[in-house]
Amino acid sequence: MMVLNLVIIMKRIPAVTLSHPAHIILQQKDERELYSKKPVDYYAFHYRRRTNAVCSHLARINARRILEIGAAQGNMSLRCAESGARCTALDINIDYLTYSKLKYEKGALSWVQASADALPFKPGSFDAIILGELLEHCAWPERILAEAGMLIVRDGTIIITTPNNRYLHGIEQSFGKVAADRSAIEKYQFGPDGDNHLFTFTGDELAGVISSAGLRVIERHYLGSHFLHLSLLYRLRTGFPFLFNVVLERIVPVIPLLRQRYTSTLLFVVGKERASDAHC
Repeated sequence: MMVLNLVIIMKRIPAVTLSHPAHIILQQKDERELYSKKPVDYYAFHYRRRTNAVCSHLARINARRILEIGAAQGNMSLRCAESGARCTALDINIDYLTYSKLKYEKGALSWVQASADALPFKPGSFDAIILGELLEHCAWPERILAEAGMLIVRDGTIIITTPNNRYLHGIEQSFGKVAADRSAIEKYQFGPDGDNHLFTFTGDELAGVISSAGLRVIERHYLGSHFLHLSLLYRLRTGFPFLFNVVLERIVPVIPLLRQRYTSTLLFVVGKERASDAHC
């Protein structure tokens, strides 16, 4: 059984021990995302909230074999492996995988260099697949999802997190605006670290892509309250306890009139298509 430790337990890599430029950048990301102690660091707060949500769901369904596609620093793979699952961290960038290996301490974890559109696994190899902040980098997300769907067992799960286009208020183009002709964006796909978002999804657009891949939405969640980093509240929050941040973070995503527009991240739990209707 996978027993999730909600405390961050992976090895912390001192910057002075690194020489590879990519490793140094990844270590700096880890320092902020995992170890920042600033009470108003929205970026770190939301990163932990998002990864906690993904890993908690995997623990709840007792996923034993997990594939993380686009693993980057490998934080979710490392965490799930240390909690008892058998994990595979996959990324197209070998530097990300070698950095992840530096943090490894225990658990069943393997690293695979491959592209998200050419996955080197047999059908039914995994109980769960993580697609964390990945689909917005893929010109054909429905193909990525269809291939991932083949790799999970019949009652398996795919967990997707991706930026919420409605939260971005037009800063990035929506998937619906480019879906008809993607030839111009295909050459830019699989860009690293948010540098090359080809588009972002509204909740309904993502649900449509999932359906076109022959999969079904099991759960739909919204994470990351917009109000947490409005400039005025950002200043005011310095005088409030950390619990104030947590309350806002948890209230806004469950209010229907607010969550679709004022949360920064979509989290969808997806399964293979069945006759029964999906619920959101």
